[in-house]
Amino acid sequence: MADINARKRGKKWEYYFEIAKMDGKRKRISKGGFNTKAEAVSEGVKAMHEYQTAGTVNTPSELSMHDYLNYWIEMYCIPNLKPTTVANYKKYISLHISPKIGKYRLASITAEQLQKLINDMVANGYSKNTVIGIKGVLSNSLNYAVQPLHYLKTSPMAYVKIPKGSRTNYRSSQYKREVIEKDIIDEIFKRFPKGSSTYLPLMFAYHCGMRLGEAFAITWDNVNF
Repeated sequence: MADINARKRGKKWEYYFEIAKMDGKRKRISKGGFNTKAEAVSEGVKAMHEYQTAGTVNTPSELSMHDYLNYWIEMYCIPNLKPTTVANYKKYISLHISPKIGKYRLASITAEQLQKLINDMVANGYSKNTVIGIKGVLSNSLNYAVQPLHYLKTSPMAYVKIPKGSRTNYRSSQYKREVIEKDIIDEIFKRFPKGSSTYLPLMFAYHCGMRLGEAFAITWDNVNF
């Protein structure tokens, strides 16, 4: 390991240290302008760490699961996925994953913790789509920690499963169909009047029996006057 050296240049101090040779010639990194030798050495330590880690901002052994997931969102998801997908991932992380395991170190997360998180969500009646979505976020993010980041040797999600025979526990199966009375509909349209972004989808849903997801997806080429 190269030593960090400091020398006085005029009235200021400068740090410097040797780095890898380029074209067979010795190279060094240096920076001056510090008021004291101690200040120069302190900044030199930071500069050497950045050089030795190739500019990597994270130390895997100290990285929390919460911070890692945010890093994964910024480094991989935003450049590669649709904004709606990224938004859903952020929602799963902030509402369901970070509150449960975000405080733990990435390197210490176990399959047992992750399986318990999934089991608890099913037992508490979360919808099938939500459980599948959260499992997907955990699997994809931890696979990325293995490759290409090499933060982990293997993914603790590799053998985590959604419990079989638990369909009756999902919240979606507990919903009962209810008729929305006209006075309630009138209150809804007062809250979302004509001209608001949700007015037309709500009208489609109310008058045509569409699900809201279908109503919001309608485009002009779907309309037959």
